[in-house]
Amino acid sequence: GLSGEAGRVTGPHLHLEIRLGKRNYFSTLNPELWLVPPEGWGVLAARFYRTNGKEMQGELIEITSVYTGQIWYARTYTKGAINKDAYYQENFVVSDLPAGLYQVELSYIGKLYSQTIDIYPGRVSFLSFYGQDGFNLDPPVAPGEDFNPFEADDATDLDN
Repeated sequence: GLSGEAGRVTGPHLHLEIRLGKRNYFSTLNPELWLVPPEGWGVLAARFYRTNGKEMQGELIEITSVYTGQIWYARTYTKGAINKDAYYQENFVVSDLPAGLYQVELSYIGKLYSQTIDIYPGRVSFLSFYGQDGFNLDPPVAPGEDFNPFEADDATDLDN
């Protein structure tokens, strides 16, 4: 890859994206779900929804290591910025988290919601948030034999 300072950036960086099927910007996927994390580290993927079922966009999420107290901040995807993976249908990913126990928190309609989750080495840990109903740790439904990651045409529509 090439490093540079094109576009709206604060310094040199490497742009990395995954494309399946069509070779255009609107077919890009988050590479954090496709790259194996360093040994001893894991990935957190999530779906964040409002109570009305609409996906949260640009919401600040706080992730705190229970063991060390280190804090990571990240935001949910915004419309058109990152496309969802066909399997995870996520709107939030943080990779390269040291394996261990974490507290995931967000403020929603004036209330603080919190969920503890294990981040396992070399794996994707998954959770969902459903507005006033709170968090759920159920994994995504396993894909059937007809699953095709190239058929993610609705991946750019964050309102569905």
